[in-house]
Amino acid sequence: MRSKGRVVNITSTGGRVAMPAYGAYAGSKFALEAVSDSLRRELASQGVEVIVVNRAASRPTSRSAAPSPRTDSSPP
Repeated sequence: MRSKGRVVNITSTGGRVAMPAYGAYAGSKFALEAVSDSLRRELASQGVEVIVVNRAASRPTSRSAAPSPRTDSSPP
């Protein structure tokens, strides 16, 4: 069966682990995971995929750690 569409929901690690003082945030992320799971089951017979993208936490990088852009036009 060919796919007839795709639903992509973006969530975070807050949907998997609840930390102190982040109850409301974690609750909303848990809810998004549940809604996505329900939609996945409801729409599967119609060929619609439901995907959850779990954005992982990452350390911010400083601009000084990034390589400097080349200013001349010569090849690297």
